[in-house]
Order: sequence, then structure tokens, then C-alpha cells
Amino acid sequence: MTISQSRTFPAELFDNVIDFLHDDRDALKNCSLTCHSWLPSAGYHIFGTIRLVGYSYPNDLPRLGNFLQLLRANSRLGLFVRSLDVHLDETEDANLFTEIVAYLGAVQEFYLYMHRWDLIAEPGVLAQIGPVSMLRFINS
Repeated sequence: MTISQSRTFPAELFDNVIDFLHDDRDALKNCSLTCHSWLPSAGYHIFGTIRLVGYSYPNDLPRLGNFLQLLRANSRLGLFVRSLDVHLDETEDANLFTEIVAYLGAVQEFYLYMHRWDLIAEPGVLAQIGPVSMLRFINS
């Protein structure tokens, strides 16, 4: 092998390393920023399960508005979401959620907690979430 030739590792090797890090969110975030081709593998674990709440919940929980901003910056991230757990309390929360749905499409498990069923003005928007196989509506 000459100096001008470079060795490359198979992509599957990197996928295995990233899969090993599945429970280390900080390491996964770093992997997603290290190499563009690592983002799909890291994103699979980082965004696979998402729990979102409205503004009436404690500040330490992930917010609908923050997630929407993230999706607006990188719309492909929504395609990694396979399990979605959403808590809605107000019409503003439901409006944010309706915008978020436009970025999804691969959700398989969906849990929706609402205390008023009329919060979502267009219930048909829920069909855009993805090929949902587990669905739960909870009146909280």
C-alpha cells in the first residue's frame, strides 16, 4: 500500500460502536457531531423515544416549543422518532404539536395525554404521525 492510499473502516463497524453507546446520550450527541455519516445511527438512539410536554409542566421536562425549533433547524430529525409521548394542556400546546406532526412520519408508538379532547382542532392531522402500531389516548 502506498502513502497516497487510505484505509477506511466499514460503515457497519461505526454503526456497531454507536449501537454500543445507545444509553450514553452525551457520547451519542458527540458522535452525531463528529461525522455527517454518523448522524443516522446516532439519531436513531437520540431521537428514538421522545417525551414532550406543554408550558404548564415543570421546567426540567422537554418542551413542545423547543422540539419544534430543533425540527425547524433540521427537519430530518423527526424521521428518527419511533415512540412519541405527548402531554397537552392548552390550545397553544396543541397548536405547537400540530406543527411538530408535519416533521414526523415514522412514529410506531404514540401516547397522547390531554384533559380536553377538543384541544386538537384538526384530529385528522394525527394520521400524519406515521405507521402507528401502538396508540394510547389518555384523558388526564
